Amino acid sequence: MGLPWQDTGTETGVSDAIAAVKWRFWEKNPWSLGVRAGFSFPTGDEQRGLGNGKTTWAAQLIGQYEGERWIFLSHLGYRRNHNSVGDRESIGEISGAVLYKATATLKLAADASRTTSLDPGSSTAARNLVLGAIYAFSKDLDLDAGVRWGNDPALADRAVMAGITLRW
Repeated sequence: MGLPWQDTGTETGVSDAIAAVKWRFWEKNPWSLGVRAGFSFPTGDEQRGLGNGKTTWAAQLIGQYEGERWIFLSHLGYRRNHNSVGDRESIGEISGAVLYKATATLKLAADASRTTSLDPGSSTAARNLVLGAIYAFSKDLDLDAGVRWGNDPALADRAVMAGITLRW
C-alpha cells in the first residue's frame, strides 16, 4: 500500500493511493517467479496534476535471483491507465533492480525502468531511476523510502516516495 507525496514543480501534495498484492508462485533457490497485481485510487487532485481522476489497474510478471548479499529483480508489466486528464490508457513497462543487503534489517536499492510515455502523442519512452532503502521491522513488515528521477514530460522530474510492505 502506498500514498505518494508528489512535487510537480508547481504543485505539491498527495497523489493517487496504491494497493497491491504479490504472489511468488514458483521458487527453486536462488531463483523465483511471481506476479504482482494492484490498483490505484483517485485520492490525488487531478486538476493540480497530482492524480489521474479514475481507478486504474496493473499486473506484472517478476523474476528474482537472491544471493547471500545481493538480490537481482526484473519485471515486465502492463497498466490499464483509466484517467480523466488525457493521459495514454495502455502502458507497458520493463525494469531491472538490484538490492544490497547492508545489514540483516536494511537493504539498499536501485531500480531502472523504461515505460510507455503517459503522453498519447509521444513515441519516446519514459525512463526512470529510483534509489532507496528498505528497513525490515520484522519478517512481515517493511518500511521503504526512495527518490525517483525521470524524463517523462507527463510526470514530475523527481518524486520522494515511501511505502509499507505487509506479508502474510
